[in-house]
Amino acid sequence: MRMLSKTVKISAIIALSTFLFACVTTGDQKADNEARTTAGGIGWGALIGGALGALASGGDKDKMAKYAALGAGIGAAIGGVVGSEVAKRKNAYASQEALLDGETARTAEFVAEVSNTNKSLRQDVANYKREVDSLNEKISMGYASSNDLQAHLTKVQTRQKQASTALEGVNKELKVARAMYADAKTGKTRSATATKKLAKFESGIAALEREKKELEKYERELLAIGSAISY
Repeated sequence: MRMLSKTVKISAIIALSTFLFACVTTGDQKADNEARTTAGGIGWGALIGGALGALASGGDKDKMAKYAALGAGIGAAIGGVVGSEVAKRKNAYASQEALLDGETARTAEFVAEVSNTNKSLRQDVANYKREVDSLNEKISMGYASSNDLQAHLTKVQTRQKQASTALEGVNKELKVARAMYADAKTGKTRSATATKKLAKFESGIAALEREKKELEKYERELLAIGSAISY
């Protein structure tokens, strides 16, 4: 529990730092607006990434800080990119091939993170269902009360909210990745090497789409478990 609290504090500090950065003006209104937009996006993204990392840890105290830190880093990048528009991300690369290499690697890292999240949620959903069945049986036998079930509901709802936040981050990343891919695909001149890299990038996006669908499924299942307990 103390480790999770530390993770939340890390994400909050990142968000606060970027918020303070957004409050500093340069005197150039356009630049200041862009800085505020980017900083706000990074703060939002860090919180989403922290939730994704916490989910991927599966509650393992030894892994929680590692995954949360990685998730916060990825999430911060997402928020900043979306906030400052896709064009600025493209300008970070010296060539189309460099862009394809960079975005493919980024997508692969994100796929791995979401895959870890889904593995954790798969186990959580199965455990929650067994626990609910066991509690209901104990209640019927007089060995437990409805208060025990309500305490379990809080745990399920917390996990569902984390999944929902992580899903929002995945959707943001996919939106940017699709736009980057579409732009690269429309290029009139493309080398054979770039064509292969483009196909690899497309494959990575498809893999992230599949992981997103898994994440959506587990979020729905968590909602269903919570609804059944509430009922």
